[in-house]
Amino acid sequence: MLVNQLRRMNNPAAFVTSCDGQYFPVLDSKSDRGTEREGSFDRVLADVPCSGDGTVRKNPGIWRQWNHLGSLALHPLQLSI
Repeated sequence: MLVNQLRRMNNPAAFVTSCDGQYFPVLDSKSDRGTEREGSFDRVLADVPCSGDGTVRKNPGIWRQWNHLGSLALHPLQLSI
């Protein structure tokens, strides 16, 4: 869906990837002046794993399965991304 929306906007500077956010590949690019800028971005949109506590507020039936340990286990992963 994201790729389709970007095509519609016709933005040649957008870069979409599907890789592990902890180990994002280094990108080499050269600007018009010939200087190199490695892996620099103006903005980054990341879909990080979430704890689901917002869903719990909307759907009370999930309370039976949710526990705080699941949220705490995801926190280091969220920080590393």
